[in-house]
Amino acid sequence: MSSYGFSRFFCLEFSFDYIIKHLRDVTHQENRSYFYVTSQDLNNVLRKFNMCPRQHYKEDLMSLRLCADEGNLDDGIRFFQMPSHQTGRDFALVVITPVQLEWLQLYKGISIDDTHHTTRYSLKLATIMVVDDANRGLNAAFLTAGSMTSVDVKILFDQVKKLVPKFAPKFILSDEALAFYNGFKASFPESSAVLLFCRFYILQSWKYKAKLFVKVFFSLLIS
Repeated sequence: MSSYGFSRFFCLEFSFDYIIKHLRDVTHQENRSYFYVTSQDLNNVLRKFNMCPRQHYKEDLMSLRLCADEGNLDDGIRFFQMPSHQTGRDFALVVITPVQLEWLQLYKGISIDDTHHTTRYSLKLATIMVVDDANRGLNAAFLTAGSMTSVDVKILFDQVKKLVPKFAPKFILSDEALAFYNGFKASFPESSAVLLFCRFYILQSWKYKAKLFVKVFFSLLIS
């Protein structure tokens, strides 16, 4: 199958998972190259034939800037700041889609945490999660930034405040990093939200400290 053959799948708007499964079901032989097609291979085909409708430019940062300038609310881009250095310093992107905005207006208790290595760039991703009436977690806002200090987090909550001025969660669940809570309080200084620490991170801290104290204790006994 040629690249043109792959493009037919994209024109029919099949998902990557469907295309990969279909190719493996059709070949039935692991010695055929199509059996090992990955999502990255499909992305390469999309780029080759310029079939990425939301990609305005081949360079990611410029494409993102053009998308932000377009101001399409369905994209959910509420704040965009170009980096001041190639390391990603000062970069900030806040995404809150119309659906996520409804969740922020409906549900008030939140948790927030960040992760890294979500892209090939050295950026961090913070997610605000709200809990609905069925006790399900819903991702209600995203912040991608070069760092995750209280200043960065404030950028996220400033956008939440702009969209939902009366946003008043009773609780904020986070890890032991106070950057999230401090960033929240900087945006909502009058809030009486109670800070809760995630049990998982507390247990991890206890285990680490326990091992450290036991190691020191035995070293004293031996000496």
